[in-house]
Amino acid sequence: MDQHCPGAYFDGVSSRRRDVTVRIDAGLEIIDGDVCLAEWSFLDLRQLDSLPDTLKVRSVAAPELASLTIADPTTIEAIRVRAARLRYDGQEPRHGILRIVALSLAAAVSILGVAFFGVPKMARAVASITPVWAERKLGDAVAGQVKVMFGGEVCVGGEGGAALAKLSEKLTVKARLPHPVRIEVLSSRIPNAVALPGGRVFLFDGLLARAEHPDEVAGVLGHEIGHEANRDGLRALIEAGGTSFLLGLLFGDLTGSATLVLVVREIISSAHSREAEAAADIFGRDLMHALGRPAAPLARVLTRIDPSKPGAKGSIFDSHPLTAERLKRLEAADASLGRPLDGPPLLNEAEWAALKTICAKK
Repeated sequence: MDQHCPGAYFDGVSSRRRDVTVRIDAGLEIIDGDVCLAEWSFLDLRQLDSLPDTLKVRSVAAPELASLTIADPTTIEAIRVRAARLRYDGQEPRHGILRIVALSLAAAVSILGVAFFGVPKMARAVASITPVWAERKLGDAVAGQVKVMFGGEVCVGGEGGAALAKLSEKLTVKARLPHPVRIEVLSSRIPNAVALPGGRVFLFDGLLARAEHPDEVAGVLGHEIGHEANRDGLRALIEAGGTSFLLGLLFGDLTGSATLVLVVREIISSAHSREAEAAADIFGRDLMHALGRPAAPLARVLTRIDPSKPGAKGSIFDSHPLTAERLKRLEAADASLGRPLDGPPLLNEAEWAALKTICAKK
């Protein structure tokens, strides 16, 4: 049988396309005029992706990029009959696609497994060895994003600033952390407080407005200083950042400021683990007792901020879940101390009034 048809040929060496004649004989002959450019064995043919109603093949014995495209249906059928191994490259779509799908699912499961199980363990290890100077830089970046997200500014100066400085000094001196802690009030109506990496604590004006006694604010700040002591903010940052990066690989590219926004939202809105919260409670309790003050006022201010009320979204309960057991533990700790908690007031009445209005516009 001697069968001819036109074809498009690339020799795999140059980018030039040649309009050739394809002849089927003992093999597949590729002819340009009177010159036979190549002769491919049917056993060496492999199918490549091509347009519908066409056949694109290559030869394993030819240069890797060499290819031949044919549109004549009779010739295509003749080649398929003779080329026993043609399906290896192009006619295995079901097996190839299934293999790709299976590998993709396996990769996705692996990424999700690392994101939700491996990253938390890694975060704890990395947080423990991160230098304080590096943690402080991360905290500054997060602090800037927190201000943008909540539309607030740091309230400073005046008698309120002096009262905050006095309260901060009493707490941080007794805490005896290896790195300084900076406590600031953020002009946001949301009743919240958050410990950021690098020794930065934000007390939101919304929580300060609901507090009725300096011990309540001191209890909240003592708890947040506990998170600083245990580097929970850094761990949460590493964990959220690692998870965001891995999910970005899975669902799309997340880099730069977009990742930072997601990470900060995760730190603000996600609860710490039960172990981290319990450890911060213990630290804050011991800190208040060292100052001769009760720890129970923290429970009172949390109870006053009812998470079921309208507008409670974004409150301290988002990152510090309230439980009855937790409140009972703080109250029981005061009762079982065995000595009166009647130390000097942390602020006098004038200083407390000034702190309460630290964010008031003059």
